[in-house]
Amino acid sequence: AGRPGWLRTGQEGRLANATRLRALAGERFNNAEAEKREIQVYQPRFEELQVTGFVGAENRLAWIESIKHTQSGRRIPSVEYDIEPQQPLVMDRPMHLGDYELRGSRMRLQMGLVHELDLFHLIDDLRYAGTFSVQDCKLARTGNPAEGAMTPRLTAECTLVWLSMAPKGQP
Repeated sequence: AGRPGWLRTGQEGRLANATRLRALAGERFNNAEAEKREIQVYQPRFEELQVTGFVGAENRLAWIESIKHTQSGRRIPSVEYDIEPQQPLVMDRPMHLGDYELRGSRMRLQMGLVHELDLFHLIDDLRYAGTFSVQDCKLARTGNPAEGAMTPRLTAECTLVWLSMAPKGQP
């Protein structure tokens, strides 16, 4: 004798429900495994970006110390700077950054230089203090006679944008 239809229908319903729940659990497990692999791949790079100062709060003191150190170490006659408040940056093409936002602080540098290479050395040295983009630089001769080794013969005005990423809503 066969089972009554209502019993079989109830069992088939429970089996279908259990099959659906098993498939959902399998999907959640696969997603968790994929996230675990992504963390293993990307976490070391993220930590490296934190150490270099790109991820997290900007470090203006490191920028200023780097400028002063380079100025004295490379014997650059004068360097003045002005830093604007940090602003969220809007990209031409949207980028998915999760809970983070890209931020930039514009810095204007005015320098008296003995030689053109002084400008390149300063920019190279600043790369150790953080991540930035050079927006523009204008170089001009001063017309000063060469009275001494530290007489500025050139002036340079540059605009840099110091870049960082931080969680949205955090200062």
